[in-house]
Amino acid sequence: MPAAQVTEKDGVPQNGANVTVSYQKQGNIPVKWDGTKDNMTMKVTRTINYQVPEGQAAIAPVTQTVEYTREDAQGNAGYTDPVTGETTWNAWHVAGELNQANGTWAEFNAPTVKGYTPSQAEVAAETKDVTVDINYAPVAPTGQNVTTKVGEVPDADQGIANKSDLPDGTKYTWKETPDVSTEGNKPATIVVTYPDGSKDVVPVTIHVTNPATDADKYTPETQPITTPEGKVPDPADGIKNKADLPDDTKYTWTNPDQVAQDVKTPGSHTETITVTYPDGSKDTVTVTVNVPAPEGQNITTDQGKLPNPADAIKNKDQLPDGTTYTWKQKPNVSTLGDHIGVVEVHFPDGTTYEVTVTVHVDAVNSDNGRNTDSDNDAIDHQNGTEINNGNMTNANNGSVIENVTGQTQNSATNSTSQQPAKTLPQTGNDSSKFGALAGLSLAAFASRDKKRKADK
Repeated sequence: MPAAQVTEKDGVPQNGANVTVSYQKQGNIPVKWDGTKDNMTMKVTRTINYQVPEGQAAIAPVTQTVEYTREDAQGNAGYTDPVTGETTWNAWHVAGELNQANGTWAEFNAPTVKGYTPSQAEVAAETKDVTVDINYAPVAPTGQNVTTKVGEVPDADQGIANKSDLPDGTKYTWKETPDVSTEGNKPATIVVTYPDGSKDVVPVTIHVTNPATDADKYTPETQPITTPEGKVPDPADGIKNKADLPDDTKYTWTNPDQVAQDVKTPGSHTETITVTYPDGSKDTVTVTVNVPAPEGQNITTDQGKLPNPADAIKNKDQLPDGTTYTWKQKPNVSTLGDHIGVVEVHFPDGTTYEVTVTVHVDAVNSDNGRNTDSDNDAIDHQNGTEINNGNMTNANNGSVIENVTGQTQNSATNSTSQQPAKTLPQTGNDSSKFGALAGLSLAAFASRDKKRKADK
């Protein structure tokens, strides 16, 4: 309390004068904020639990928290009246937000479980302690009408429009087999059985029709097609029962560009054929197109004779026209036995393919008319023809064919007209000369046999 002022007169204090004393109330006493005290801070929590279906992976609970505080800009939680001793607390506000009195949790979307619907897809924003339990139930199946032909019972799942929304492993059966013996609309019921064993029943209508189009009346049957690499086959070759289908039915590749690409690669490819009937209706069927790779086979040759590489390819008839064959690695034909060779197959488009084969080299058999003596001095005892240094003499008539290599040829009979000689594969000798060898050899053999009998 400040000092009271005393009344004076002429500077002299006057006795008995009234003195007025005034009091001024002190300010409220601040209460410092303390985060450890429950009356100065609080948390509001929401816990979301998931009850997932049997067999589904568990989903962890979600906890959301909003924190409130009484702390003001001066760091005080409230103020105490120095006279009454009562404390007035600051209003709650969101921690860190002085001007936001109300806080909320973010809206929360329940996780998706395929084939199931959550009991609460969204959890609204609010501010109070709460626990939310979300349960999952199978998605309700939606029925749809089914169209089929007389005599053909459709699969039950055809009557469910939203199969892709239902749980994996869901099964569909007819409660009773529908009557499709006559045309018309037939009621039927589908039993939907979920993986957890629970069931739903769905009523549907089956529209049974008599075939009205060629596509309804006919069923194309397919067969595999084999084609050379790079050649697009005729799609009609993939239809086995063309004779059973109407005249003027047309067959086309549904995706011709894909077929053209696939046949460039050896192997089996699945392609689709569109069958177009005379009435304009269509069927689509799938076929297997086989593109064979060159197949090798073992071959046999005489010692010293390099075989034709094409002979080592088993399936030449399945390869494109214009395909050629060369030895990339020639087999060793100078020694007897089995030797490895590599055939290089050249396709018309420029690509190549290598095939490893075994070449069996046989010894040359002198009894078959071949000359194995390096000096060209041998006798063929089967036909009596004597070969001396390249000349052949028939022991019966003495006719001489000089120089088997082709200088002079004197025949025992001049009535035979001369024909152009044909070159035998790999030998370089004329076929006419070997024909003479064969004929003269028989005469020579007979002559020697008579001589041996005479000597006895």
